[in-house]
Amino acid sequence: MMGAIAILVSVLLSSSATAQSVEGSSAAAVRTARVAVVPMRYRDPPSASPDAIAEYNRTLPAVTQTDAQASFAAVAAWWGAETYGKQKLDVNVLPAVSLPGNPGCDIGRINADAHSAASEAKFDVLVAILPYSCWSSHAITSGNTVISWNSYTNEPGHLAHELGHAFGLLHNALRMPEYVPYGSSVDQMGRVGSGLVHFLSDHKERLGVLVPKPCATATLRSIYKYPDAIRCGAYIADYLDDWGQVWIHQRESVSGKYSSDTTDVAKLSPGQSYNAGGYTFTHVTGGKVLITR
Repeated sequence: MMGAIAILVSVLLSSSATAQSVEGSSAAAVRTARVAVVPMRYRDPPSASPDAIAEYNRTLPAVTQTDAQASFAAVAAWWGAETYGKQKLDVNVLPAVSLPGNPGCDIGRINADAHSAASEAKFDVLVAILPYSCWSSHAITSGNTVISWNSYTNEPGHLAHELGHAFGLLHNALRMPEYVPYGSSVDQMGRVGSGLVHFLSDHKERLGVLVPKPCATATLRSIYKYPDAIRCGAYIADYLDDWGQVWIHQRESVSGKYSSDTTDVAKLSPGQSYNAGGYTFTHVTGGKVLITR
């Protein structure tokens, strides 16, 4: 989840300069991003927005270094698999820190405290974990800093979602048939706090680990295992083998509280077609996509 103040940046993993084509090319060098994680705890009760911060430190335990290490180990392993081994997260979970006072929901103060606590660490992305919540949110990402709080602080799916924001991804929306700005069930950027799923083709292309095939009839392998997709203008097709379907996504930019950069627009079982942007996508069978104009 991103707040209105979030400013997305492209950091180490978002460059596509070294991405290689799936067919007939050597593997790209593995790229590494450093992620520093600092569990934080304030010693005083919050003095700001008391109605938004319920039962401070009474029902929610402090997140320990050991807790965070286990969660981020799962995220790092998942990230490596989702990027076909082309990207690696080098995660450094720092010891938990106890800080004086309490900033309440002052994001600027929390951000400054987190960077001060991690001042000796080298990182591309910083994750600060707090034991309380603001505005009923799970987290906020601003630039290369993630602030995660409340009962979701150890949920790998939630943490992977926020790291996606820090690496330049927005949300994956859904339009089947109605538009839901934050609703894809199969892309990590369309959900949060519900376990680890996948990045689909549009987001994998944005991360620089997938180069789409030209806009022509082709047979796709599972997007979960291989960097296979077909791009036709703003539309990209991939094959979800566990569903037995070809999914069509539309690259677009939608601003707002849940800003999205890609939308699931169709899921095609064998024999079904979808028309958009002057193209007709037909799933013949087994991931074979017939494209006509």
